[in-house]
Amino acid sequence: MATVGTRGPGKGDVGLPASSPQRRLGTAVVGLPTTDVRVRGKSVVAFATTDTRTPISGLALDNIDDCAALPCLNNGICLDGINRFTCTCSQGWTGTRCEISIRCRVDYTLGVGEKVIINSPNYPSNYGNGEDCLWFITGINGRDVNIDFKDFITENRYDNFRIGVGSDPDIGSQRMGFAGPIMPGDTTLTANTIWVQFQTDNEKTERGFSVEFRDSAYRVLTPCDAKPCINEGVCTNVGTVRFECQCTSLWTGPNCQTPSVRNKCGLNPCTNGAECLNSGVDYTCLCPGGFTGKNCTADIDECAGNPCQNGGECYNLINAYVCVCQSCYSGRNCDVAPSSAACIVNLCENEGGCSFAGGAYQCSCRDGYAGDYCQDDTDKCRFNPCDFGACSTVDDSYQCTCNEGYIGTQCDIEGKVQDHIALDETNM
Repeated sequence: MATVGTRGPGKGDVGLPASSPQRRLGTAVVGLPTTDVRVRGKSVVAFATTDTRTPISGLALDNIDDCAALPCLNNGICLDGINRFTCTCSQGWTGTRCEISIRCRVDYTLGVGEKVIINSPNYPSNYGNGEDCLWFITGINGRDVNIDFKDFITENRYDNFRIGVGSDPDIGSQRMGFAGPIMPGDTTLTANTIWVQFQTDNEKTERGFSVEFRDSAYRVLTPCDAKPCINEGVCTNVGTVRFECQCTSLWTGPNCQTPSVRNKCGLNPCTNGAECLNSGVDYTCLCPGGFTGKNCTADIDECAGNPCQNGGECYNLINAYVCVCQSCYSGRNCDVAPSSAACIVNLCENEGGCSFAGGAYQCSCRDGYAGDYCQDDTDKCRFNPCDFGACSTVDDSYQCTCNEGYIGTQCDIEGKVQDHIALDETNM
């Protein structure tokens, strides 16, 4: 709220009241005062001539800052004017200098999923005599507003609490009214604007009230909403801020987080994916294949029995082993001897020819392949890297001979060498 104040004459001000005769200030100056000015550093009141086109000459004019003395109270914002100031008051205050409290006259906005709490003045201490409170709550048109009375006690018949809809709190817009020690029931209103009024007489006072206005999408959270009870514990709300967990026989603690005496498996003693079974005051681990021990921590060595034959080398795995065979033997345990006449298993890659002589395999590789097993591809032109040209192998690389009209390392650029030389010279 903006209110206007005027500054009275200060010390050193030289001026004429509106009824005073003319006064000379180096030239003829007549009429009424027009502005708060300073002449050679001193405050004066300047007067306009009867001819508004005639300037006041010889005067050094400086506007006086009427906000310099901080006239606006209670965090009000001061705006300087001509021989006046304007106070824009903070919420809950009014008056020329924001000196009058309007603590229970506030406008609220209620968004989707939000709530507004309105308390009587001084709540939970007693409100005062002569209270005249008015609140407005603006929501979203068409949405329900749930009204929940958390506390209510006023002087019966004389200190009245009313709720209505619309922007005018008259009798016609009232929807409900209460006074006395009886707690009103919860209700719902559908309106864009709801007003709440509280008026008291000048005698007995009470504790007052606390009322919640909640948008229909608002959800009241309880302690159990956070799911504090684990390990299949059942949560029960105790009031609005506490909870209790009903734990199974295997768990204890405020959140059922601590294993009970009979729950040895609660400490997860079994490793490597083993299943734990409580057994009296002890436990048993059902180990998966490949592991053993009380807690299934020991890896079983599947190579301990030397399963690989004919010089094969054994490698231990999880619940398995693998044999790397020697001298062309094969089979899971290298127990299949090689044939002296032909290769039973062709170990040569890329269609290499296999032969067996002197107890070992030999591979005859096709052109473009090399290595003991023909595993190395030496033909760099095998996958035709030249888009529009012929490919030839040069040492450990390749070279493209481009078709007419194409250039580039891979013959992938359309054009002539001369064209690209001319283009490069143009761009230089």
